[in-house]
This record gives sequence, C-alpha cells and structure tokens, in this order.
Amino acid sequence: MEKLLKTALAISLLGILLLLFLSTKLQTPLTTINQSLSLEEYEKVKLEGQVLNFRELSPNFYILGLKDSTSEIDIVFNSKNNLSQLIKNNNTLMQITGKINFYNNKTQINADKIVLLKNAT
Repeated sequence: MEKLLKTALAISLLGILLLLFLSTKLQTPLTTINQSLSLEEYEKVKLEGQVLNFRELSPNFYILGLKDSTSEIDIVFNSKNNLSQLIKNNNTLMQITGKINFYNNKTQINADKIVLLKNAT
C-alpha cells in the first residue's frame, strides 16, 4: 500500500511539473482582429495593432481602441500605471494578449498582457 502511495505521488508531481513546463512554452498564436470577432467568448487571443484612441474610464480602468489591417476592436484593462504617459499618441504599435468578451452586443478584449512594440513619435 505504501509503495502504491509513493508511486501515485511521484506520478502526480511529474504531471504537475509537465503542466508547468508546457504552460511556459505554449503561446497563443497571433490572430487578426477580424478573425477574433468570430471567436467564442472567453477564448484567448493575441493581437497586434495601432492605437486608435485611449480613454481612462475611472482610476486604473482604461479602454484602448486598436486597429489592424482587417478591423478595429476595444481593449479593456486595469492598470495601476499611468499609461497615458506611455502612449504618446495614436499609431503606437502594441501587442495585446487577452480574452474575448461581449459587452452591449459588441466584441471586446479583456487584456491580460499589453506589450509596447513601437511608440510613434
């Protein structure tokens, strides 16, 4: 019985380590905004595009308009940083990773990660 318990524990630990390894190596593929509009709610997406507009709805809560060559979409996110200093103007190129969400019959992305690719000058 003790040997079975040790074996089960070892297999469980190996499984957890494998999941941790895979979670760091697997990445969300880059999609266009138009492709993301047809996805299901809560699916994870990665987008690249230019900033159309930037609005602060309340302290630490922002909406970012993003466009690529196919369409436009709103990106919703929370941040303790003052991003208006980072986003100097429209045309800033960003990469967004987040989940699809619907609000008022409109598709938007709840951002998990935002990466500044190129700040327009």
